Parts: sequence; structure tokens; C-alpha cells
Amino acid sequence: MPEQFNTQHPPFDKLDSEQTKVLLDSLDIAYFRQGDAILDIGEQSDSLFVLIKGAVEQRTSDRVIAHFGHDDLFDADALFSGKARHQFIAIEDVLCYLVPKPVFLSLCENNQEFEHYFNGNLSQRKQLLRSAQKQQNLAEFILSRVNSDIYHPPLILESATSLQNTTAKMNELDIDAALVKLDEEDNRLEANPEHPPMP
Repeated sequence: MPEQFNTQHPPFDKLDSEQTKVLLDSLDIAYFRQGDAILDIGEQSDSLFVLIKGAVEQRTSDRVIAHFGHDDLFDADALFSGKARHQFIAIEDVLCYLVPKPVFLSLCENNQEFEHYFNGNLSQRKQLLRSAQKQQNLAEFILSRVNSDIYHPPLILESATSLQNTTAKMNELDIDAALVKLDEEDNRLEANPEHPPMP
């Protein structure tokens, strides 16, 4: 295999050790050239696709719905319903793992958290992915050597700065927080008179 299957990526991190072994033992690999139709609308699917590399576009007959990249998976809906509702096109050369339909459905039947990932709504799926990413970022931070290069001076903005300009400035500096400089006449200072506005 080209690389080790990422069992820590949702929803595969919800499987127990025995289920993980069943999954890994069942995997196959498929290659698609750029422009190939991986699945067509109405076509029966016999596998869950997990991207190793390349990019895939999900579309209807007249519009693009989504793009998939490394570690993304599709099309679970076709495995539940029996047929693909959308077309999946390789927009780059694609290498992907194939999880056989019987194995996938068995894992869903025997693992509620795994099954819920696919039957939950989109916001729940995104929350699972965000949670996993936060855990990974935290682990990387804990293992990082701290030095002065990681510190940035605070971004201090006038209170009249628009939200649009604030967002643009934060994106430009690649930071996720900003401070607002209060005017001396700001009513909010009355609640904290011991903390005057910044000069």
C-alpha cells in the first residue's frame, strides 16, 4: 500500500481495535486518471471511497456541489440508498482506498458512533472534524519547542474600524485575535474605571 491508512481520522477513530482490523483487512486500492468518472448518477456503488491523493469533484448535471481531497471520503449515501445521486469526477489523477460495501454496512450496524457520522447532518460531521483537528493541533503545540519566533505583537484597532476591515487585517497578518482601543468617552469604561483606555 502507498501509505498507512489513517485510522485516527473521523469517523474511523470511532472503531474499536477488532473493527479496525476488519476494516484494514478488507481494503483495496483504486486508481483513476484525471477526467475519469468514478461514479455516475444512478450508478450502483459497491465501495466507500477514501482519498489517498488527488482531487475529486462532486456534481449534479448542471452544477458543482463539493470537492474532496486527501483523507476525505465519499459516497456513503450511495451505499445506503443503493444508487449514486451525484456524479464524482477525478479532477486530478486519483488514488483511493476502497472499503467494501458489506464491511462498511456491518461497521455501521455494529458501531453507533461510526454510523451516526454518516447519518448525522452536515453540521455534525463538520463538528467531528473540527474536534479531531483541535486535538491534533493541541498535541502538536504541546510537543513544540517554545521560542520567541512564535509570538506576534497584538493587533490594536480603533473602535470605529469596520468588521470587514478587521477581518481583512487579521487574514493579512495570519492571526486569530485583535484588540479594540476604546475612546475615553466610551460608556463601557464606567464599569471598569481602574482600566483606562490604551494610549
